Amino acid sequence: MLLDISLSSDSWVQDQRVLDATRAATVLVGDLADGLGDAFRLQCFASQTRHHNRVWTLKDWDQCWSREVDRLGALRCQGYTRIGASLRHAIAGLAQFPARRRLLLILTDGKPTDYDRYEGRYGRGDIRQASREAAQQGVRLHAIGFDPRVARHLGPMFGPGHWNAVDGPAAVVDALSEAYLRYSAG
Repeated sequence: MLLDISLSSDSWVQDQRVLDATRAATVLVGDLADGLGDAFRLQCFASQTRHHNRVWTLKDWDQCWSREVDRLGALRCQGYTRIGASLRHAIAGLAQFPARRRLLLILTDGKPTDYDRYEGRYGRGDIRQASREAAQQGVRLHAIGFDPRVARHLGPMFGPGHWNAVDGPAAVVDALSEAYLRYSAG
């Protein structure tokens, strides 16, 4: 799972901060995966130009979820949203993990943005290419977009059936759980 902790996650939707909704949804899906005995890695990302794209690992494959879940409380909104590079980093780690099925869930506002003009058509094209690379490496990718206004861009970036744009924080948990269970089942 890959979480967008850029400054846009400090925004509020329906009286709830996006980062807080991200935390809550992540806890529930982490509990679900842990309860099913599925190994998973939890990472988050933010950037400050192409030279400073950061991906932090909050929980690695072999770490116990119940011991690492509290790390979510330390997350702070920062930087910009260079999604493509962060996806590639997460995909590379996932492709190396020995598993029959590999799923990467990403929670984001779906708006590629960075200080060095990583936005618009260029940013969306980079995400589309990273999505193709995931498929080539046997990684299933599913994006949950927090902002329904960017829904028209999520399809072209992530591909048909590989995204949801939710209308508010309450819908994030349902969309994330549904995607996890659908991909886990086959």
